Amino acid sequence: MFGKRSQRIANRRRAEQLHGKIVRYVTERKNEEEIVLGRRGSIAVRGEELILLSSGEILFRSDIAGTKVSYLMSGDGVILTAENLAAGGLEQTVTVYFVDYMK
Repeated sequence: MFGKRSQRIANRRRAEQLHGKIVRYVTERKNEEEIVLGRRGSIAVRGEELILLSSGEILFRSDIAGTKVSYLMSGDGVILTAENLAAGGLEQTVTVYFVDYMK
Protein backbone atom coordinates (compact mmCIF):
# COMPACT_ATOMS: atom_id res chain seq x y z
CA MET A 1 0.00 0.00 0.00
CA PHE A 2 2.84 2.40 0.81
CA GLY A 3 4.36 1.75 -2.61
CA LYS A 4 1.19 2.86 -4.43
CA ARG A 5 1.03 6.08 -2.44
CA SER A 6 4.63 6.98 -3.17
CA GLN A 7 4.07 6.14 -6.85
CA ARG A 8 1.07 8.49 -6.96
CA ILE A 9 3.15 11.26 -5.35
CA ALA A 10 5.95 10.72 -7.88
CA ASN A 11 3.45 10.76 -10.78
CA ARG A 12 1.93 14.01 -9.46
CA ARG A 13 5.39 15.61 -9.23
CA ARG A 14 6.25 14.52 -12.78
CA ALA A 15 2.92 15.76 -14.12
CA GLU A 16 3.41 19.16 -12.48
CA GLN A 17 6.85 19.44 -14.11
CA LEU A 18 5.13 19.02 -17.50
CA HIS A 19 2.71 21.92 -16.94
CA GLY A 20 3.27 24.56 -19.62
CA LYS A 21 5.60 22.46 -21.77
CA ILE A 22 5.29 23.22 -25.48
CA VAL A 23 4.62 20.13 -27.61
CA ARG A 24 6.26 19.52 -30.98
CA TYR A 25 4.22 16.41 -31.81
CA VAL A 26 2.40 13.44 -30.27
CA THR A 27 2.63 9.83 -31.44
CA GLU A 28 1.09 6.48 -30.61
CA ARG A 29 2.50 3.07 -31.49
CA LYS A 30 0.03 0.66 -33.10
CA ASN A 31 1.02 -2.68 -34.58
CA GLU A 32 4.71 -1.94 -35.09
CA GLU A 33 3.89 1.47 -36.58
CA GLU A 34 4.28 4.94 -35.05
CA ILE A 35 1.28 7.14 -35.87
CA VAL A 36 1.41 10.94 -35.45
CA LEU A 37 -1.73 12.01 -33.57
CA GLY A 38 -1.06 15.73 -33.51
CA ARG A 39 1.42 18.54 -33.95
CA ARG A 40 2.03 21.69 -31.91
CA GLY A 41 0.35 22.13 -28.59
CA SER A 42 0.94 22.13 -24.85
CA ILE A 43 0.46 20.20 -21.63
CA ALA A 44 -1.53 21.57 -18.70
CA VAL A 45 -2.32 20.38 -15.19
CA ARG A 46 -5.77 21.48 -14.14
CA GLY A 47 -6.95 20.34 -10.74
CA GLU A 48 -6.41 16.59 -10.66
CA GLU A 49 -6.21 16.18 -14.45
CA LEU A 50 -3.39 16.18 -16.97
CA ILE A 51 -4.50 17.63 -20.30
CA LEU A 52 -2.61 17.32 -23.58
CA LEU A 53 -3.68 19.79 -26.27
CA SER A 54 -2.41 19.28 -29.81
CA SER A 55 -3.62 20.16 -33.30
CA GLY A 56 -6.30 22.37 -31.77
CA GLU A 57 -8.01 19.63 -29.73
CA ILE A 58 -7.68 17.67 -26.51
CA LEU A 59 -5.83 14.49 -27.49
CA PHE A 60 -5.25 13.11 -24.01
CA ARG A 61 -6.94 13.85 -20.70
CA SER A 62 -6.37 11.74 -17.61
CA ASP A 63 -6.55 11.65 -13.84
CA ILE A 64 -3.05 12.43 -12.54
CA ALA A 65 -3.19 9.76 -9.83
CA GLY A 66 -3.66 7.07 -12.49
CA THR A 67 -1.22 8.46 -15.05
CA LYS A 68 2.18 6.89 -15.51
CA VAL A 69 4.73 9.48 -16.70
CA SER A 70 8.04 8.18 -18.05
CA TYR A 71 10.76 10.47 -19.38
CA LEU A 72 12.53 9.65 -22.63
CA MET A 73 16.25 9.08 -22.16
CA SER A 74 16.96 11.68 -24.83
CA GLY A 75 15.29 14.35 -22.67
CA ASP A 76 13.08 15.55 -25.51
CA GLY A 77 9.78 14.10 -24.33
CA VAL A 78 7.70 11.78 -22.16
CA ILE A 79 5.56 8.68 -22.46
CA LEU A 80 2.10 8.98 -20.90
CA THR A 81 0.04 5.90 -20.04
CA ALA A 82 -3.44 6.16 -18.52
CA GLU A 83 -7.13 5.87 -19.13
CA ASN A 84 -7.70 8.61 -21.70
CA LEU A 85 -10.89 10.41 -20.67
CA ALA A 86 -10.92 12.22 -24.02
CA ALA A 87 -11.19 8.83 -25.77
CA GLY A 88 -13.95 7.38 -23.63
CA GLY A 89 -11.74 6.05 -20.83
CA LEU A 90 -9.74 3.59 -22.91
CA GLU A 91 -6.19 2.94 -21.72
CA GLN A 92 -3.77 4.62 -24.09
CA THR A 93 -0.03 5.16 -24.30
CA VAL A 94 1.21 8.22 -26.17
CA THR A 95 4.67 9.65 -26.68
CA VAL A 96 4.93 13.42 -26.43
CA TYR A 97 7.92 15.20 -27.97
CA PHE A 98 8.72 18.72 -26.75
CA VAL A 99 10.11 21.76 -28.52
CA ASP A 100 12.66 22.23 -25.69
CA TYR A 101 14.59 19.50 -23.93
CA MET A 102 13.82 18.59 -20.31
CA LYS A 103 16.47 19.68 -17.80
